Amino acid sequence: MVVRPRGGETPDAAAARAAAETLAGTAGVTEARALEPAKAYDLIRPWLGDVSNIEDLPVPRLVAVTLDPKHPTTRPAAGRRAQGPGDRGDGR
Repeated sequence: MVVRPRGGETPDAAAARAAAETLAGTAGVTEARALEPAKAYDLIRPWLGDVSNIEDLPVPRLVAVTLDPKHPTTRPAAGRRAQGPGDRGDGR
């Protein structure tokens, strides 16, 4: 799958947005949203301590997913939904 940035998006922001949009359409997922880089830094900061140049670290874009507690999706179903054409489905 080719994901093209919209407007002023960076390629990694576009990929995170596309992943969130795809997962949001999966049965058993009530919400999926791409997190801003600052939120990812906030999540890892407790493990790294006071790092002044944390923005220089290669922190991946994260997608927060909320599952339907009564009918949550399964990992295989979400994985199939997130695969694009030509994806192997094994993370490689």
